[in-house]
Amino acid sequence: MSVFLDKPSTDKKVKDGENEFYKYGQSEMQGWRSSMEDSSIAEILDKDKEDNSRFIFGVFDGHGGNQVAEFVREHFVKELLKQDSFESEDYVQALEETFKKMDELMQTKKGEKELKKTVEDTEEKEAKQEEDSKEKFDPFEGAEANEGYAGLCGCTANVVLIVGSTIYCANAGDSRCVISRAGKPVKMSIDHKPSNPDEEKRIKEAGGHVFWDRVNGMLNVSRALGDLTYKNESSLDDDQQQVTCVPGVKTEKIDDDTEFILIACDGVWD
Repeated sequence: MSVFLDKPSTDKKVKDGENEFYKYGQSEMQGWRSSMEDSSIAEILDKDKEDNSRFIFGVFDGHGGNQVAEFVREHFVKELLKQDSFESEDYVQALEETFKKMDELMQTKKGEKELKKTVEDTEEKEAKQEEDSKEKFDPFEGAEANEGYAGLCGCTANVVLIVGSTIYCANAGDSRCVISRAGKPVKMSIDHKPSNPDEEKRIKEAGGHVFWDRVNGMLNVSRALGDLTYKNESSLDDDQQQVTCVPGVKTEKIDDDTEFILIACDGVWD
């Protein structure tokens, strides 16, 4: 089955919302890909709270399929709200723990079943678009059986949590976030590329290598959710694996010069 369409799908899935504090807009477009591999979230968490309202926004840029990006869209906010650290207002820890939780959930029987269902639904949709194709996507190809449907599929994650006047940006991968402050951009994330010195050091210490700016010559990001094939060294912690789910987190204060925040998948910037 072809990875690309004969012409891009330009239909847009849009959502917006607002309260007395902020307005937000969200847009997704499939483009040339045969299926939509990316997902996003945008929610007001405290709709009835007068002060210190909390908002969450995020983009999940999928690769190797759409199942991990869809899984994270479905579960991220629910799991964030369950964290004790979120309740105690340690938001940096809460974001880090939720990133780790995504990988944990994908490896449960229930998570595996959900990932499989997404793959099957996508295959059925693509088959209707290209009925004469005999080629089937095999999510297990090249992966160990216990790595399942997230073995060679993953997504980057750039999540922004706003609490009162503080912005927390948690990033794993190469999706990006910038703040516009007095008409000038303020970077809230860095791209996690395998050739970055710190990233390459971790990859090599975990038994991998960097070739063509890719982990083991394959994956072009060094941090992501899913991609469990690169996280199978049981003697290493999450932040020591060849590809880690642990995000970098940056905080900034909202002031009178803060105009807007932009979060997007890497293709938007090219």
